[in-house]
Amino acid sequence: MPPVTAPKRIAIRAGYVIAFDGRGHRLLRDGVVVIEGDTILYVGPRFDGRVDETVDAHDRVLTPGLISTHAHISGSPLDRSFIEDRGNPQFWYSGLFEMLPVRSDAQDEEAGRACVDFSMAELLRGGVTTVMEIGTLGEYVVERAPHYGIRVYMGQAFRSGRWLAKDGKRVEWEWNEEQGGQGLRRAMDFHTRYGCSRGAAWPWSPSAATGRPASTCLSAPTRTPRA
Repeated sequence: MPPVTAPKRIAIRAGYVIAFDGRGHRLLRDGVVVIEGDTILYVGPRFDGRVDETVDAHDRVLTPGLISTHAHISGSPLDRSFIEDRGNPQFWYSGLFEMLPVRSDAQDEEAGRACVDFSMAELLRGGVTTVMEIGTLGEYVVERAPHYGIRVYMGQAFRSGRWLAKDGKRVEWEWNEEQGGQGLRRAMDFHTRYGCSRGAAWPWSPSAATGRPASTCLSAPTRTPRA
């Protein structure tokens, strides 16, 4: 049997540390955080114990991982300067009603997967270590999350209707309850296969689910998510 190697111990010395003192959060000036393997070993003003590596972050702010509670990582990189930055005053300058249906119909699964990889790297770069994803590429999201080391809660989405603006003046709905039911079954099957770990069957929006799929979702049995 090979010898057991002790996990690497890393000290991060930062100009500011967002810390927790057992009662609440506080801003620690010129603090140090010591990590051993995947465990936070110490947070405080100084550390005199052994370390294998020291990271100098005197001009940085060190925080716990941030949490994004609502994301669409399989499409959001394509929304920038397209849906978010352009809009019709008739729709309060939102591009959702006119542009989102066009983008969604034009985007294939390969593009969605590229968006997932881009988004996970971008989230981590911005300090986000936990994300609630609402989308339809659950299998790929689950596959890629360990590669990036990000924690994901997966809302496998479904809908019975979609909005669109055919004349640029009014929002109309196209309904397909059978499609909504199929989407809900796929979402429930996904969470059954993955043990309902960190996730939910999620209507794209309350207005996009008719009564039957939505009530089925609400009445479906749930299981305690695994840590």
